[in-house]
Amino acid sequence: MRRASWLLVATGLLVAAGCGSVSPGKTRSSTPIASASASAPTSGVPEARQGGFLVEDPGRGQLLLIGGIGSSAMVSSTWSWDGHRWSQLNAQAQGIDMVFLDSVRNRVIALQATGPTAYGTATWSGTWANLNSTHVPSRMVFGSGSSVFNPTTKSGLYCGIRNETTDTPGLETWTWDGSDWSLAPVAGPAKRLDYALAYDPITKTDILFGGEPGGGPHPLFADTWSWNGSGWTQLLPTHSPAAGAAYATLDESLNAIVLLDWQGNMWTWTGSDWNAIPSTNSGPGAHVLGAAFGYDPLSHRIIAFGGSTGSSASSTTWLWDGASWATAT
Repeated sequence: MRRASWLLVATGLLVAAGCGSVSPGKTRSSTPIASASASAPTSGVPEARQGGFLVEDPGRGQLLLIGGIGSSAMVSSTWSWDGHRWSQLNAQAQGIDMVFLDSVRNRVIALQATGPTAYGTATWSGTWANLNSTHVPSRMVFGSGSSVFNPTTKSGLYCGIRNETTDTPGLETWTWDGSDWSLAPVAGPAKRLDYALAYDPITKTDILFGGEPGGGPHPLFADTWSWNGSGWTQLLPTHSPAAGAAYATLDESLNAIVLLDWQGNMWTWTGSDWNAIPSTNSGPGAHVLGAAFGYDPLSHRIIAFGGSTGSSASSTTWLWDGASWATAT
């Protein structure tokens, strides 16, 4: 399985699956998250990592880079991208496993690993703080969890795998309503890893594509699914990106989803079909597993950071201008 190369450094750190029950929390409040040490990054360049996340900081209008696994430990630093360069912020949070911007309530929501089988809900407002929601999603297998926020339904979506060989046959689906998490009692797409998930402003739904086997005798996936806030529907587009791992994000300059497939090809989603985007080079390619991928609202470009093609992580920043990829200098 291709994902094995980028999970090598994760062994014993973040691969444990979570328990199946809905975890009750305390009275809802915000308290500081304990800081955790991290290896010193190269000046001006974030630590090399696999499995990091990019999310817009609503207070600064810049992208935040958080989470992931470095050479020997989970990365705890927080970095900001101003459209041209990285800056390390004076804020740390260990074990961030999921993040999205709740654009309706104007705050970043994250899930933080608090133990081998447990999560806590966290939020960002210039510093990281615990947000003690009543319920918390199950701890997911590393590489299986993915999230997106839908401004139309005013809800966040988080799905993943608790166990690759047991529990439900499909992805577990959780939703965020602005104050608490709920487990959706619906059948989801087959278990998978390294799939693409993004909000589609055309159909006002969340679109899932592709991925690698995550339990069961499945080949690489090239299917497309839609989440409307209450259920999953498999779509049948005429064209399709390459089967396997993929990344996707909402490109606000195009007002459309842009996807990077396993072979390094770029695609847009029309609301009913995938259209290939001509490119002069393949850039990072989705074969760089575990990269952070998102849209930069300041430079109006798509950015990819880190990931791995082998047993070590990268600290390269890639930028997509709509026609070609280039590395940041």
